[in-house]
Amino acid sequence: MTAATPDRPVTPPAEARLRATAIGFGVLLALTVAELGVAVVLDLDRAARVTALCGLLIAKVGLVLTVFLRVGDRRRDPRLALAALFLAAGFAVVLMLEMAFRMRHR
Repeated sequence: MTAATPDRPVTPPAEARLRATAIGFGVLLALTVAELGVAVVLDLDRAARVTALCGLLIAKVGLVLTVFLRVGDRRRDPRLALAALFLAAGFAVVLMLEMAFRMRHR
């Protein structure tokens, strides 16, 4: 491991990065299969399907940020980036559910 400075974060060994990347791709593949299952296999109403797909999308974005982009290693406070991600996801889900509610009661 290299010494950490404010400009240069600590980099894990290549073997650990390779293992994390392989696990990340496996989880990404599982989330993609889950998306296909929600979109094609499950018989859900439109609002539930859209909400489930958005939840899976947010999980994929969080996975890419944490595993592949290593936002926790590159930022001084990664909680801010993750809080912004979850806040945006919450707003998106609320707006989609409101739209589904209005479409149903039209």
